[in-house]
Amino acid sequence: IDRTYPLSEAADAIRYLETGRARGKVVISVSTAPTANTTRVGNPRAMGAE
Repeated sequence: IDRTYPLSEAADAIRYLETGRARGKVVISVSTAPTANTTRVGNPRAMGAE
């Protein structure tokens, strides 16, 4: 990845690509929210597991 731009700067990303200086992928990020699964697992003993 050469550069990452937020969606609000997509026009800047396109202009950068048009210069011909990009040496890798140029990413336009749609969201800055974390995407990791944050499901919590309870205490196995409290849930009846031995």
